[in-house]
Amino acid sequence: MGKANGKCVNTAIPSVELTGNFAGDGACDKFGFREVLGSDILQIIPPPKNAVIQEGSKKTPLPDYPIQRNRAVEEINRHGSRRWKEENGYHRRSLNEVAMFRYKTIFGGELDARTSIIQPATVANIHGSI
Repeated sequence: MGKANGKCVNTAIPSVELTGNFAGDGACDKFGFREVLGSDILQIIPPPKNAVIQEGSKKTPLPDYPIQRNRAVEEINRHGSRRWKEENGYHRRSLNEVAMFRYKTIFGGELDARTSIIQPATVANIHGSI
């Protein structure tokens, strides 16, 4: 996901306040995307194997949003990615993906709605047609 996708997230849900945490795969490890999420949201996104700690300079100080990424890189370098994933509950993301895969397999994969406002109506329509 590039910077454009980060902007897409910001415009797709402008009326929703982003709170809590966000778990994504390595494709979400882009600075534009992390900037949209902000520092108030717990970002459970594994950095790539070759990730380095981002540092600011006197001219351009480090913004708030990459601090969580830097902590993840440090933790993974010290203890390994497996431990980082276990400590941060990263496995829950994949369990959610498996649950949606099973749901779509059972009900025909007709859950195409992208917004949480429309999804309940889509689910109701699927259940009503069975």
